[in-house]
Amino acid sequence: MFEWTSFGRIKFSGKVYECDVVVGTDHNARPRDKTHAKQKYGTSHVIDEEEVESILDPDCEALVVGTGQNGAAGLTPEAKKLLEERGIEYYELPTPEAIKKYNEIFLRKRTVALMHVTC
Repeated sequence: MFEWTSFGRIKFSGKVYECDVVVGTDHNARPRDKTHAKQKYGTSHVIDEEEVESILDPDCEALVVGTGQNGAAGLTPEAKKLLEERGIEYYELPTPEAIKKYNEIFLRKRTVALMHVTC
């Protein structure tokens, strides 16, 4: 469960991360690998279908994307199409709102989260 977020930081299950975070359906958090986005787009603010594919668990029913403290990051249209084709609900919200959404649904739906913690 997410506890709080501030610019550049987020707390999940008692641990503070100073980086973007991905949480799987197993409720384990790990730092987001931003290599693909930075190489392809020059920024970590773009979350495309390849990155979404790499973080989705086979049993995923929902994806919550924290777009940053000010909402600078987001899913590409192709990433949204992939999620829609697979019947996966997705929420794209500024990170403070996204952590609330994740906390609201993760016990009812097998949920993956990607939280951008800056911008």
